Amino acid sequence: MGESRDSPEKRKQFLLICTVMVAALVHSIVQAGGLEGVAIEQGTFPGGDFVYKETKRDYAASASLEKVIGKNDAELPTKEYIDRIYTLYLDDPNTMGGRRQRFASGYLITKEEEMPKKDLLLSKNEGKSPPTEEDILELGAISLWPKLLYHEGSLPTAKAATVQFAHTGGFVSAMIFSLKIVPQLRAYAKEHAAPGSAVTILSTCSTVDNVCTHYAPLEKGDEFLLGHEETSVYMASMPPEEGLSISAVLRTLKKILPPLKWILDGDDEPATTTTSDASPAVPKEEKEAAADEL
Repeated sequence: MGESRDSPEKRKQFLLICTVMVAALVHSIVQAGGLEGVAIEQGTFPGGDFVYKETKRDYAASASLEKVIGKNDAELPTKEYIDRIYTLYLDDPNTMGGRRQRFASGYLITKEEEMPKKDLLLSKNEGKSPPTEEDILELGAISLWPKLLYHEGSLPTAKAATVQFAHTGGFVSAMIFSLKIVPQLRAYAKEHAAPGSAVTILSTCSTVDNVCTHYAPLEKGDEFLLGHEETSVYMASMPPEEGLSISAVLRTLKKILPPLKWILDGDDEPATTTTSDASPAVPKEEKEAAADEL
């Protein structure tokens, strides 16, 4: 028999693990600006030619797409991403699942001498076909990004609400962006934007200063949609989202937070089960759906 889960040694081990994890989480939240207020100011979005890839994934995935575009394709050192590599977020991520959140990441050309970068990025489309619907649904982000084609469009110079906020490039920063910055910027833009102007958010980040500048245009909103529907129209056209399986969510959480496995599963040594007693296999789609929603 293995050592009981309720033994003093096991309890001490569990408390130590939890303490370390809580301390690490608090540190990450502080570093990512979780305790800071969102100070919104009026500014100007610069505008320019935008060469981009677009997709529908959880907004947390945008950082990896920016890396593919900036480092791999545009051949930029990460310290030069600021004011060049932008992501345009079309929707409110708090009103829809990850596979419905529309965004476009790309290079914003603001100077004539940067035009060769536009040609370089568009040349990456040569000999490529767009990904299939199956690719978009089944492939992981890192496998999907190279398959996406580049598009080009023009974003106007516009008055905008702006926020500068700490950014660490990690999961906590992504959560703070979706749960804290986006709602406040969108609410401000809805209140102060020109009548009928669509609400979007654009972000560019500095890896040197660990700060992002976020813009919510207050005019010419429709010109920032890149030819797509405004978010309320888009949402109205979509069928209801399927609910998540609680068991799939718990399985995913236990992978992310190992102490949960110890709490929820009981003793370390699982009881032997017969074939008739074993739980049915979990479909791959269910696991992926749970991971994406988290």
